[in-house]
Amino acid sequence: MELLITVVYWPALHKPTLKWLATLGNDTLMYHYMVHVHWFPLAGIAAIVLTSNFSFDKSHGWTFGKYGIFYLPINAFGTWQRGKPLYPFMPWTDYKTVVIGLVLLGFGVGSYMLSAILVNSLRRSAWTPGYYKRIE
Repeated sequence: MELLITVVYWPALHKPTLKWLATLGNDTLMYHYMVHVHWFPLAGIAAIVLTSNFSFDKSHGWTFGKYGIFYLPINAFGTWQRGKPLYPFMPWTDYKTVVIGLVLLGFGVGSYMLSAILVNSLRRSAWTPGYYKRIE
């Protein structure tokens, strides 16, 4: 999910946000924004994965897809109602937007499942405390 947010955020929303922050003229706010947007999400996810004893269920990735299918029509309706798209790559003027939405859903489900495989393999690796039973 984090990867999907990043893929949507950076191309579509980062530049307008920077322009808006620049109009405020607050360098401290800009600095904090840049720090948080660049490292905080990754550091938070890494800390959770490395310090907790959980595993992902790969089948939960399909839940993301199920909710995403409901989001697409909501996004389309909102775009039509506002008269302008929320994301520039999803204008809802032809079938290409549906294809883009389905590709993003597939990407989200696939990245979740890949993350599940990666995290579960890390949880079972030799450096994970308690992986090997002590032989006494």
